[in-house]
Amino acid sequence: MNFMVRKLYCTYGQGDELQTEISTVKGLEHKNIISILGYNDENDEKIIVYEQAVHGTLDQHLTDPSLTWLQRLKICLGVARALSYIHYDIIHCDINSSKIFLDEDWEPKIYGFELSTKYPQSWRHRLLYSHYFNTDNITPEYDVYSFGVLLLEVLHGRVLHGRKPVVTNDVTMVIDEIIAPYLTKQANAQSLALFKGITYNCLNRQLVQRPTMDQIVKELEDVLEFQWKHANLVRTFFCFYSFTLFSLLL
Repeated sequence: MNFMVRKLYCTYGQGDELQTEISTVKGLEHKNIISILGYNDENDEKIIVYEQAVHGTLDQHLTDPSLTWLQRLKICLGVARALSYIHYDIIHCDINSSKIFLDEDWEPKIYGFELSTKYPQSWRHRLLYSHYFNTDNITPEYDVYSFGVLLLEVLHGRVLHGRKPVVTNDVTMVIDEIIAPYLTKQANAQSLALFKGITYNCLNRQLVQRPTMDQIVKELEDVLEFQWKHANLVRTFFCFYSFTLFSLLL
């Protein structure tokens, strides 16, 4: 059986976090969350064995032009669905492009739950978040902001290396200037506009104004639908053009 091996280093304080990663992941069942096959926690050796991730992690592919806009959208939607799933009980606290494995079908699998936290059952109702949380607490909106940074990296085509994006009221000043040119050529205008809007909203400085992951999933599904329609239209036009040209040559 093929698998991925990850070592956690005790010298960096990750020894205690091993059990958090294991206990959290083992309690989750979602196609966009990595599965743990085994682990070793003896003699200061902290090793986790995950299911295979043929394509490594997302951060390794951000600069690759062959990773199409459509593939990027599917990856972002998969990550959003995983976060929406865990946000009923868990905040990931460290979601980024290096914490997303990609399987043989480019399906995303999030991992890295060693810093994750659970919150009281009385806080489960998402519509009441603003009544229970204050800005000093780690909330699901923390993950939403991190997801916004991830979307920004997907648009930019490279890792931001921990730099916090500065968001102003003019979304075009912040996002339009950094979009990778090859993605602009591939993306449907409506698809790209909606994606930029989601990114901007996730990065809102006001926690209560950030969307929930449930909302983000629905919006990304719309983004993907626009792109699918665009791709099908282009494919239909190309087939019609090829058939017409072939008929003229006969």
